[in-house]
Amino acid sequence: MRSLPPQQQKHGFWLAGIIVLLFELVMFSIPTYTNALESFGFFIINMLAASIYFFCLLITGELRRTQQGLHLFLVYLVIALVCCYTLNRDINMFDSSTTWLSVLLVIVSINYLLFPFFENWPVWIRYLQCFVLGVALVLFLYLALYLLPMYVFSAVAAFALGISLHTFVPLLFVIFTIKLLRRLAKTSHKYLLPFFSGIGAALTIIFVFVIVWQSQIKQMNQEYRQWEAHSSNELKPYWVRVASSLPTNMLTERVLKSDLVYRMPDGENLALWHTPSRNFDEAVIHDPLVVVANWFSETILMPQEDRIKVLEVMYKARHQAIERLWSGSHLQTTKVQTQVQVWPQQRIAYTHLHVTVANTSRSHSWGREQQEAIYSFQLPEGGVVTALSLWIEGKESKGVLTTRAKADSAYKQIVGVEQRDPSVVHWREGNKVTVRVFPVIAGESREFSIGVTAPLSSKGSELVYQSVSFDGPPCSGTDEEVVVHFEQKPAMCQMPGRFTHHKDASWWAKGSYHPEWSFRFQQPALAQTALTFDGKSYVLNEALQKAEALTLNTVYLDVNKAWTADEFAKIYEAVKFKKVYVADEEGALVQLTEDNKEQWYRQLSAHRFSCFPFYEVTDAATSLVVTKGTNISPTLKDMAACDFMQRLQQYFANGTRIKLYNIGEEQSPYLQSLKQFGAFHYQQGTVLALRDLLLSRQFPVYEVADSSVVMDNAGITITQTDSAAASASGNAPDHLMRLYAYQHIMQQSGSALLQNKAVPNAVIQEAAQANVVSPASSLVVLESQKDYDQFDIAKSKNSLDNAAIHGKGAVPEPGVWVLIAVVLLLLGFTKYRFYKKAIHL
Repeated sequence: MRSLPPQQQKHGFWLAGIIVLLFELVMFSIPTYTNALESFGFFIINMLAASIYFFCLLITGELRRTQQGLHLFLVYLVIALVCCYTLNRDINMFDSSTTWLSVLLVIVSINYLLFPFFENWPVWIRYLQCFVLGVALVLFLYLALYLLPMYVFSAVAAFALGISLHTFVPLLFVIFTIKLLRRLAKTSHKYLLPFFSGIGAALTIIFVFVIVWQSQIKQMNQEYRQWEAHSSNELKPYWVRVASSLPTNMLTERVLKSDLVYRMPDGENLALWHTPSRNFDEAVIHDPLVVVANWFSETILMPQEDRIKVLEVMYKARHQAIERLWSGSHLQTTKVQTQVQVWPQQRIAYTHLHVTVANTSRSHSWGREQQEAIYSFQLPEGGVVTALSLWIEGKESKGVLTTRAKADSAYKQIVGVEQRDPSVVHWREGNKVTVRVFPVIAGESREFSIGVTAPLSSKGSELVYQSVSFDGPPCSGTDEEVVVHFEQKPAMCQMPGRFTHHKDASWWAKGSYHPEWSFRFQQPALAQTALTFDGKSYVLNEALQKAEALTLNTVYLDVNKAWTADEFAKIYEAVKFKKVYVADEEGALVQLTEDNKEQWYRQLSAHRFSCFPFYEVTDAATSLVVTKGTNISPTLKDMAACDFMQRLQQYFANGTRIKLYNIGEEQSPYLQSLKQFGAFHYQQGTVLALRDLLLSRQFPVYEVADSSVVMDNAGITITQTDSAAASASGNAPDHLMRLYAYQHIMQQSGSALLQNKAVPNAVIQEAAQANVVSPASSLVVLESQKDYDQFDIAKSKNSLDNAAIHGKGAVPEPGVWVLIAVVLLLLGFTKYRFYKKAIHL
């Protein structure tokens, strides 16, 4: 049998290596794209494939061939590199690679694979290969040094565990890259220039990154030292100023996440890696540039707690900063089922989300890996959670409303100590709630549902529904099914393109999960309907405003990055004959003049958000604050301990309300909370509408009585009356009472909530009766009645239950329930007598 020519042999072994590599890449990808629970088995398969290829090269003597053997061994090293990253899923050495590192590893690996054909390429491609080879040497030299602390252990363990030899793969890349370079240099010295150019380019990028990194940290540390020196005179925390002024870019984010998300060098132990603390719920990332930059840079002085607060504000990372009792690193949201029920004539919608979350980690035979699922739901303005369910052993268990303190205590005790099945939902600032579910066991999934009652937003002649979105376990590949049902068929309904019309009043969609979506339809006439419960009626009406005389002496402009120069100029021209003030970054007021207005606009518009010091408004009756909301800012809770917040609390303690006009579409979390707590007479519109308002010398104000609540975004008011006094028809959904209770709680206890004081017991009772989650109340699901008894949690006897899709409208009075029961018994007895008589006949 004739043997193959050397060139064909060379290509044959190379092709065999490519086939093995492609096979390994498939094995590597399966756990990623199928959420397979077992990943170590895929590593064993890859290691066996790599070993077979290596021993085939060794036995056939191909590795002893001078040039051919070098190229084939580099092919084997690329295969071994895939093995390393397959193993990395179970034995963590590198963490998750940053995107640029993953791309670079692919490029240099392809470059190694193509070197057997080096002589066949045009000259410019050969130079490019040598350039990439220089970059590869720097990369693998870094990785070899990164793994240096593990070499001794790996060498010792190699006799018992061959897998530890994977630690030396980067070092082998360094050795054989140098050997390859020497071979190329013997062929021609012209290949040295692009090779060293690649090294130079890589080192230049590292050097520039280190310099810029050092500059950023020095600036932050210098500002921090200045703040420490004058901290006794500062009203706001240092991090508020940092979050407002720092540039938003990838470098800033990496600096702030140092030792939170990115592995850092540990100078004390002279090791090149150090596991970050887990105060921040984000996967640990390996970025060589960050590691090297931190090795040569001074320590960041800003405490981790402050950096987390900056990240919460600048990068909307509040969900990642939530306190965790258990890890949630292997959780995946697998399915979301959304049902929406809309009452167009009442301008109310109820959204029911059924969520399935799975633990994709491997299930070990010696124990259960339990994780905690945490979700942050963003509610529409005025929305409130009115239902919570957790499925325990396949059976739905509904939530019970109790005080926030009791719910939190029960959840932490059971999760932290007893480790059984609870779920809880807590209110948060900024129209948010947090849902916790425990445990989600390795290889299994859990189901929970949450119900949200919210008013529809009135936009001109249309009503707009906004979906309930969430942050939580990843949603890549998550399936979603949505059903929207209208109680009355809407006119001119504009649904997203993925929806299909199912029936006269229903729409349906199925596919991949969409976190944010909305629909709109023509606004019908408001039905003046009522709901009767426990001797009270809840009547729905149009929200009416009265024109209050506007005698302005002072105008305050709350300027930030959202303001345009044109808006600032037009508003200043309209109010310049009054006293016009802006607040600097320290909260001190500065009066604007023709000479300084441009300077102050440039200075204040550089800040991405503002927290206006409303306590500086000395005469609320003759003052107006003009703002433009941003989508980021601190919350009131973020600043709870600072002097700024204490002054704010004292100012609003006596019920002072400020006239606030928003020329934008958004409200910052700071303004949202103050608005919810009743701090403003609030209006929103364009600059032109503001000028007309100033010319009319009238400011529209909603009349809010103790027994009425206003939802200005929906243009409705709900009034509580004695049932006998109600004149409207009693066919409204029970969501009317739920919305009233939530808004009334915020209205009546706003001052106490703003000052972090305990709310009156009557407020908690009102929340329990309507079954609504509020700052003082939470819904909790426990595993058994014994658990409820242990923590003194009981369902209110005279209250609404958890809200439900297609729930009943008007709720019968307790006396009516008795009458219904008597009628049913009589009907049953009559039917029984008739049946018995028919048998005898």
